[in-house]
Amino acid sequence: MKKHLFALLFLSSISGQALSAAPINLEGNYECVGRDKQHPDTVFKGEMTIKKTGETYSINSSFNDGGSYIGTGIYDKTKKTVSLVFTNPKDAKETGILVMDIKANGSMSNHWTYLNMKTIGQSTCTAR
Repeated sequence: MKKHLFALLFLSSISGQALSAAPINLEGNYECVGRDKQHPDTVFKGEMTIKKTGETYSINSSFNDGGSYIGTGIYDKTKKTVSLVFTNPKDAKETGILVMDIKANGSMSNHWTYLNMKTIGQSTCTAR
């Protein structure tokens, strides 16, 4: 069974906002696409929703392989990144970490892995 995430999958893009030290609004719905080294010929697609929850962000996502994930992340305004932990509520083996680099064009470049995995998956997400 294919197990993928974009974090998360896990998390995604800022709709055209300028990157500055000021807080940004990451909340919204995103479209994500990506690959991982375990399935190099497969492009994964999914949707992700990000909501601000106090000092953290809540992530919910679902992908075309049937995987769904929830996660919690922290935004680093200095590095312009979101670091988060995610899990598939139906399969604890699909638990991992994701780092999202927020780009100036409003997209996010994501790198993620599952616990005990030796490879890194990659994805990009853009606001819908």
